[in-house]
Amino acid sequence: MRVSVMVLGAPAESSASRLALAVLEAAWAAGAELDTVFLYHKGTYAALNRAEQNGEWRRGSQRASAAGLRCVVCRTAWLSQMGAAATEIDPPFRLGGLADWLGACERSDKVLRFGSLS
Repeated sequence: MRVSVMVLGAPAESSASRLALAVLEAAWAAGAELDTVFLYHKGTYAALNRAEQNGEWRRGSQRASAAGLRCVVCRTAWLSQMGAAATEIDPPFRLGGLADWLGACERSDKVLRFGSLS
């Protein structure tokens, strides 16, 4: 089984990113293949290196990327949240787009969304 997740909620306002990380780690421990985590809307805040509350997510995503997980941050959402000057992002994350998410959905057996656009 191959798993992908989308995270919409900001780590400071929602448990979406922590729950997504827990699900990914549990899926990997159960033998599932990890495909993609796609950070969208306010979920992009989980990719910030300098935010202390995101340290857990960063460490977890680094472990997951070692298991083959693609860590993609939506470029449009990132620029919208961070401003036009914020074009660089730290590994294991990379900037991408909805085409990356659609590809993940095609490759995956299970697709989960955490958080909401509200």
